[in-house]
Amino acid sequence: MRKVTTLLCAATIAGLPLAVTAQAAEETNNTEIIENVQPGEGTPAEEVKNEDVKVLTLEDVIKRGIENDQNLTVMQYELEALKNQTLDVADDKRDALNDVRDLEKKLKRLKDQRDRITDTTKRIINGQERIGINDGLEALDDQITSLENAIKSLESGQVQLKLQEEEVKEGLSLKLTSTYVNLLTLQKQMDFTKKAVQSSINDVQKAEKLYKYGAGSKEAIDQAKREQVNTEKQLEQQQKNYYHDLATLAFDIDVIYNPELQVTPIEMNVTAAAKVENYNSLIEGSFQMKRAKDNLELAKYNRDQAYADEDATQFEKQENDFKVKAAEETIKQLQKELTTKIETLNHNADVSKLNYEESLRKLEDVKLDLVNLEKRYRLGVVSKYNYEQAKLQLEQSTLGAELAKSQYFMVEQSINALNKGFVQ
Repeated sequence: MRKVTTLLCAATIAGLPLAVTAQAAEETNNTEIIENVQPGEGTPAEEVKNEDVKVLTLEDVIKRGIENDQNLTVMQYELEALKNQTLDVADDKRDALNDVRDLEKKLKRLKDQRDRITDTTKRIINGQERIGINDGLEALDDQITSLENAIKSLESGQVQLKLQEEEVKEGLSLKLTSTYVNLLTLQKQMDFTKKAVQSSINDVQKAEKLYKYGAGSKEAIDQAKREQVNTEKQLEQQQKNYYHDLATLAFDIDVIYNPELQVTPIEMNVTAAAKVENYNSLIEGSFQMKRAKDNLELAKYNRDQAYADEDATQFEKQENDFKVKAAEETIKQLQKELTTKIETLNHNADVSKLNYEESLRKLEDVKLDLVNLEKRYRLGVVSKYNYEQAKLQLEQSTLGAELAKSQYFMVEQSINALNKGFVQ
């Protein structure tokens, strides 16, 4: 009979192909706050004014995470500031256009007056006034051009910030989903490891009985005890990971940490993940590419303005030419990078699907073996100990299938995020 091998904690979702990164969702540095959290401990309510919640759902976690993300809050304030700045500059432009209309009307009156003046002195004064107005109009024209350029830059800044905000939301949603699934997985691992601990205790007792009746050795007892200690340490580490991750999540979504905080299971439907076929459409629709295209559009606008400006030097024109070329090269490089990332995601989808299907196949084999073993157990051919070991083996295979399913589920979530424009 095979000995049951407990699943290591390294099999958790932490090993999934997810690097949320960063970009889109920059991590809050909260390690010092919750580093030593143990069951029964938590962040005092008087220190952090957050909400006391008893039960978490994935939807609530994502909603709270987005609402309490400081990076998003800063972006929203910056976006509002840019909007107001754009309106302010647009108002200055309207004032300048009104000044132009006023000067043009005054210039027209002076020209009409010039045709009626016969006195030489008055004609000279009239001409000087017209020259002054023309100079004023030229200055206003330069001012309007500068204001238009400023408005264009501010509008581009708004586009960039809005795209970045949407990208951070998608990245944060994916990261929180991964954290949530990891907690559910750790729960299942702890449940299994607790049973494995009991099984290892039974192994020790069996080894001691065999030794007592002269059918075993002292080394076998020592080996069984070492296995028991190893399994207990593994359970201890899993529990530490679980409560640490739970406290981190509570901190991120601004709820009071409680070791009894319940994490509601979710239905992980893993229909065959559609592989990405049309790379170009997804790349063009990505937040990164949209930002790069907006940068290129702004660079081209500034280049055209430089060439239209009679006072612009050749160096200024060349500078804007190079900026356009740099923006174009950035897009080419981004195209390659995003293609590679999508190909990696496709590969991960293939691997996770294969692993999940293989885990289901192995699970069916274990179920069949257990059915056959149960018949022999009822006939008295197999001991109760061996039968219980086989039942634990079934639970281990079931857990393995659930872990593979969780990994497959997260790959599907990454593909869904890709369809929304987020590429990690």
